Amino acid sequence: MTPPSRGPCPSSTATPDTDFLRSQADALLACDFLETVTLSGARMYVFAVIEHASRRIRILGATAHPTASWVTQAAKNLAMDLEDTG
Repeated sequence: MTPPSRGPCPSSTATPDTDFLRSQADALLACDFLETVTLSGARMYVFAVIEHASRRIRILGATAHPTASWVTQAAKNLAMDLEDTG
């Protein structure tokens, strides 16, 4: 015996992903490390954040040895900067 067929789920309350992302763009930040090598050959890790609403890139800092405490402090500094700018 086959189960009764069901249609697609009603989407009256659901919004497409793109609509959701556009509506939340002011609050979305993406962060990542970029790896680079200096002229002297030292390997550095640059911590960068992209603000989706303005497409602004913020360089939070660079270090040869990123640690959890270093990243936490950089994130706190960003949060304070964002509060200051409103």
